[in-house]
Parts: sequence; structure tokens; C-alpha cells
Amino acid sequence: MRQMRHAVAVCLLVAASGAGCVRVRPYQRQRLASPAMQAPVWPALDRADHHTREVREGTGGATGEAGTSCGCN
Repeated sequence: MRQMRHAVAVCLLVAASGAGCVRVRPYQRQRLASPAMQAPVWPALDRADHHTREVREGTGGATGEAGTSCGCN
């Protein structure tokens, strides 16, 4: 009985891991790359990423935002 449960569990694991793998054809990539297929943007996370990029690169501006920064945290 225990071996049967083990075999069923292994089969389910193999089936679940294979379900996520799919081959995307070139004509399907255009649809998957559309803006509607992208994850939603969280404004707070977007601002944090922008700030991190400015500090790391040592650059700022050209984004249409007001204000200046010395690059210090």
C-alpha cells in the first residue's frame, strides 16, 4: 500500500512539473509580449526601483520628474 502511494505521488509530481513546460512558437510570441500580458505595476515598487537605479548609476533626471538629488541615501 505504501509503495502504491509513493508511485502515485511520483506520477503526480512528474505530471505537475511537466505541465509548466510549453514550447512557444514565433507567431505566439507577439501576443505574449503585448502590454496586456504584463504584470501590473505597483507605483511604490516602481518608485523604489527608479531610486535604486539612480543611486547605483549615479545619474538622475531626464524622466520628467521635478527635483534634484545628490545620490545619497
